[in-house]
Amino acid sequence: MFGANAIVWTFDGTEYCLRSHLQPRYLERFSKANIPNSAPGHRRVASSTFKHANASVAVKPPSYSVDDARHISSLVVGLRDFDEIKKNASAEIDALSCQSRTPKLVVGIEEHDRLLHSVAKLDKLIARQECANESLESEILARRNAAKQIATIVSDEFPSFQRLSEEKMEIVSSQVPPLHDSLAASIYPQILSRTHAIVSELINAFPITLADNRTGHYCISGIEFPSSIKEILHVCYNETPALHNAGSNPSTLAPTANSSTDAHHTYVSSVDCVNAGLSEIVAVLNILSSVLGVALKYDLSFSGSRSVLIEHLSPQQVVSNNSTTPAAMHVSSTVTYPLFYDTEHSEGFVVAEEHKHPRNVRFERGLALLNRNLSFFVSEIASLYIEYSGDNSNGGGGSLVNNIPVDCADHFLWNLHYVMLFITAPAK
Repeated sequence: MFGANAIVWTFDGTEYCLRSHLQPRYLERFSKANIPNSAPGHRRVASSTFKHANASVAVKPPSYSVDDARHISSLVVGLRDFDEIKKNASAEIDALSCQSRTPKLVVGIEEHDRLLHSVAKLDKLIARQECANESLESEILARRNAAKQIATIVSDEFPSFQRLSEEKMEIVSSQVPPLHDSLAASIYPQILSRTHAIVSELINAFPITLADNRTGHYCISGIEFPSSIKEILHVCYNETPALHNAGSNPSTLAPTANSSTDAHHTYVSSVDCVNAGLSEIVAVLNILSSVLGVALKYDLSFSGSRSVLIEHLSPQQVVSNNSTTPAAMHVSSTVTYPLFYDTEHSEGFVVAEEHKHPRNVRFERGLALLNRNLSFFVSEIASLYIEYSGDNSNGGGGSLVNNIPVDCADHFLWNLHYVMLFITAPAK
């Protein structure tokens, strides 16, 4: 009879409801003028044509009081508000239900996919790590086997090997003194004799003689050469003193009218003497180094009057340690210095007002390294003489270095002549 969610009121044993809460078929029945009798206590619907179930005649229903009407009106308004609230609440519940289910479902699917991807990735990583662990275990096993083999060798085989080595060392030690005696008796004297002969020929090929007692100049192959580095630079920079070779004697030269031309020729001749003398010194040092088997500290490249000295620089060398050497000369690991003077490559610097003197830094550096090269060579020859002759006294190889005068420390020809005379001196 009643529809879903119908509201029924009971007043004085009679039940009331709204027409909209009745089912359609019952609504048509109660809409008729005469309503059939019902059993006592049966539910009825309020209507203007409503009749009591047990009444045989129409009875006028009792009237309602003002309070009843007001109460009924309040109930009707409350029912309407309640129905509206119910509809709004139902709509909100449906909306919230849709909003809460859909995102969670989407998020759940995405999370599920992400977890599946992570699981697959972890499976790969686990397989890779297991493979690495197996390789590591194999390596550990191999190392253990190697360690066991080494321990076995040390404990079992090494003692016999050590005893055999000690026996061989004793045999070799017993054979060393006879070898030394044989070297000292036959080999070393033969080496010294052959060296004496070769250096004697070298002295004849490059004769070094005293040119002038007053100046202390020596000549090599007839070419007069200065007695120090300072004098070499003085000849090249200041054009004095004049040097001569065997083919030009100043006392035999006829005077000419043009004195400036003569001075220029004299200067050119002096510079040529310096360059030629340096080339002869380079040639003699290279030959002695090859014959004696003593390496020079700096390589010398012979090229006539254009010989050069080669310095090999290590990466640790710093340019600032040598303030006289330009930084551009240390760009590469190999630096060459000219052992000849060239006026075109000289740089001028001012000494006093209106006076400008030339200077060739690379040439000066080459002369300094050549002197160091010669000093190193003399020291090596002394050590070699001590080794071959066995004479370590002051009269032996040590005298070669100790007997060089201080004022001849940078006298190239004097030192070179002294070394060759020392080598060719007769044995005591």
